[in-house]
Amino acid sequence: MGNEHIAIRVRDLVKEYRIYARPADMLTELISAKQRHTRFRALDRVSFEVRHGEVVGVIGRNGAGKSTLLKVLTGVVDHDEGQVEVNGRVSAILELGMGINPEYSGRENIVYGGLCRGMSKQAVLAKLDHIIDFAELREVIDRPFKTYSSGMQARLLFSTAIAVDADILIIDEALAAGDALFQEKCFSLIKELVAAGRTIFFVSHSIALIQQLCTRGLLLHEGRLVIDGETSLVLHEYDELLARARNRSTIAAPVYVMGDGIEHRPDLKACVTNLEILDEDGRPTTLLEGGRRYAVREVVALNEHIEHAIVGFRIHLPSGLVLYSLQNTLLQLDLSGDAGDVIEACFEFECRLQAGQYLLSGGVGEVLDASAGLYPAPFHEIHIRNNAKVLHVLSDNVHGGLFDFGAEVRFRTLARRADLARPASRGSVIEPSARDVPCSS
Repeated sequence: MGNEHIAIRVRDLVKEYRIYARPADMLTELISAKQRHTRFRALDRVSFEVRHGEVVGVIGRNGAGKSTLLKVLTGVVDHDEGQVEVNGRVSAILELGMGINPEYSGRENIVYGGLCRGMSKQAVLAKLDHIIDFAELREVIDRPFKTYSSGMQARLLFSTAIAVDADILIIDEALAAGDALFQEKCFSLIKELVAAGRTIFFVSHSIALIQQLCTRGLLLHEGRLVIDGETSLVLHEYDELLARARNRSTIAAPVYVMGDGIEHRPDLKACVTNLEILDEDGRPTTLLEGGRRYAVREVVALNEHIEHAIVGFRIHLPSGLVLYSLQNTLLQLDLSGDAGDVIEACFEFECRLQAGQYLLSGGVGEVLDASAGLYPAPFHEIHIRNNAKVLHVLSDNVHGGLFDFGAEVRFRTLARRADLARPASRGSVIEPSARDVPCSS
């Protein structure tokens, strides 16, 4: 693969930090030449490539090495071993702290931040009004930055960084600090940048953000790269990683299975042995037609008594973004069973999805405390089958988005131009001529 297609290339990257038990140990080590520190390896032989125009998300638990990776890529910290290659101009938002002075005004920090990101002063001033308007801070732009709320600070920093004509945009949890409307505007802008061929490298703890923004994912754990691949596969591995971490608790870790197949798990309290879609004649299918009725059939085997079981499914995009999900507790339907019972749950629905490809997942769990009602009671997942079926939807319906609400439209003429043009006499009211115009089917 030629370098002209590579935005970021990392090979066997290693970054270590010295850890001192006490601040005085650093001075003691310097004077005595005796080692008084331990080494913490934040990044351990990490390798990957990012092509120009990709949107790549990095996810992992606290301490996984995500922020350290971004700091190495942007040159904020040096690495100890390996190779780092970045091809193109970079604009980064790291922990909302790069290129700011709390004593400066918002306007001064835009100029300062732009200079720190390699822009000329003339270029920053040319974009100054656009940056202020995008951040929606014109009324407070000349106040000291330290007086801004965290959300206002996030908006100013993001707006400054995004204004740089960069080939590669690196974001570290920056969008989490803005409000919902600002995040929506950021998402729209990022999509425009991607459409224009920009590269986005995005780090977050939020699965929803990774699903919405990223076409590919990297999962880091304890400094190592666990998986590099499609977003849905990476998030599945992240689920399994979290499940293994739960083994240290008193609750048994849930088991996640990827793909189709019939599998009985006698080691679990319950397991999903079959998950499929049935057509109106009760036949299994993965080809759905818009407007027709289908049923999600889920078979669950109980190996132990469960007083309040949860059985449900979800239909989602390949990225993992959930379009619809349902379980018995959401409907306030209680479900219990004894060891050896096999339960069949059928969820009937009308297909209202836009034509395209979707995934079906399902699982079984247990309500931990039903004293406050079945929902929203705390629950524990037992067995989850991810991406059990690939669904292909055919639909002649024309609408925007992914889901058909079945909306109907009527038009009424509330007033005519001739009525509005005719002057009304004092004390009289013009009654608009209204008539229903039926919509053609």
